[in-house]
Amino acid sequence: ETASPKKKTRSGSAPRINGNNSKTTQPQPRFKAAATTGRRLEDGATVVTAAAARAAARKRKQQEQQSHVEAPADHSRALVDTLESRSKAGRLMRNKWRQAVDNQYRQNTAVSRLAAIPHAVTFELLDDGRKLQATFAKGVQGRGNHQETIDYIPRDLLKETMGVLYQTELEDLRPENMALSPRILWNLVYHHQQQQQREREQPEQERGNRNSNGSVEEALVALQPSLDWSFLRTRKKELSAKAKENLRQAQEKDAQKSSSNIDDNWEAAAATIASVEEAMEKLQELDHNHRQSRIRDAAQVRQSQKQNDGEEWKLNTPSEVDEDELLECVNENLPDNGPSADTIVRHLIDKCHIRNWRELANYNDSEADKMAQELGVETVHVDSWLTMARQQSVEEIIVEVCDKNVDAVPLLRHVNAGTPHELTHWQPIAEELETLLRDSATEGTAEEIPSAVQLQKWCDQAELALNQWPWLKDFVATME
Repeated sequence: ETASPKKKTRSGSAPRINGNNSKTTQPQPRFKAAATTGRRLEDGATVVTAAAARAAARKRKQQEQQSHVEAPADHSRALVDTLESRSKAGRLMRNKWRQAVDNQYRQNTAVSRLAAIPHAVTFELLDDGRKLQATFAKGVQGRGNHQETIDYIPRDLLKETMGVLYQTELEDLRPENMALSPRILWNLVYHHQQQQQREREQPEQERGNRNSNGSVEEALVALQPSLDWSFLRTRKKELSAKAKENLRQAQEKDAQKSSSNIDDNWEAAAATIASVEEAMEKLQELDHNHRQSRIRDAAQVRQSQKQNDGEEWKLNTPSEVDEDELLECVNENLPDNGPSADTIVRHLIDKCHIRNWRELANYNDSEADKMAQELGVETVHVDSWLTMARQQSVEEIIVEVCDKNVDAVPLLRHVNAGTPHELTHWQPIAEELETLLRDSATEGTAEEIPSAVQLQKWCDQAELALNQWPWLKDFVATME
């Protein structure tokens, strides 16, 4: 008999029989579907199976692990990532970059400042001579100009500052280091250019044969000719290790000696400082009393020239000669290498017929150029004198407006009504001003509060003063 063939399974392999168990196990498939996406026959939509998602995740993880192991670190990518990173490392990196950019910008601007000296920089005094504006070419930073406004330093003060820096911070006076501080550099160059301009205006026989290149070194020599500036033409010397140690030991010995001397003389030094402080306090008190006395005397003189009862109140300008007042105004901004303060005061009295700061305050602003030509100074100096005279005159005028009531002026200042212009603001509501004064009064000053009738009169007189001298409208801040 022929044997019947064995029955094969669907996959082509014979079923396995498990010992005594007659049941057969499910055969494993030889092939399985790839874990990928597919499309539904119904609507054609893309379908991602769970197996496909897990397989894709495993593949990405394997690729990341392999890239970390095999690829070298990409520092440029890490730096770029810090631009938007909120981590501590990212903030630190951005701060360092910002500092580096700022430092480079400062260095480039310093180079542009030096390159612009002397022919590519112009100056202009602003704010009544208190500010100096420098305009210079950008140079290495591109086209156009830079504009920097710094505090104006008078020549005498700048000369003293350079002397102190020469003794303490010698390397800071090198042009490349000074260019990092526009305030010192531009004031130095400005005063040097002014000096050159004055020399060019002199007669030819008085000029001499000195060649000028307008450099920073030449400006330093012209400002402090008695100092040795030869170090500017040499490099900074670096000390060796042995020389540094010797210098350190010498400085320690000097410090010990100076410390012993201080210990021996500390009582004398303390007594000297105490006496100086006491003298300064007495001087300030004396100056304050002198100022109050001058204001009272001035008000008394003005008030002695009363008009008749039927005439309108009028602010009288004194005609007495007071050289001290004019000297105080002129010394506020004295020209460099020009006429002395006493000479200017004599010219103000003789040529301009100005005898005190009240007459100087009333001088017409449009004629400042004319006065400058007559006195041989610049217009900016005349403007400074006018401002100073008006600041001082306002203190006298407010006392006159208040009918010599000197004690009431500080009370008005306390409520921002201490100038004629400020006082006119209260003209329609003098009663409210009285209430405000009483509310702000301290113990012992309540009896000094003027009545509403007095305040109304003072407000009216303040308006008359403003109509008479319009420059009073410029002083709206409380005068201290």
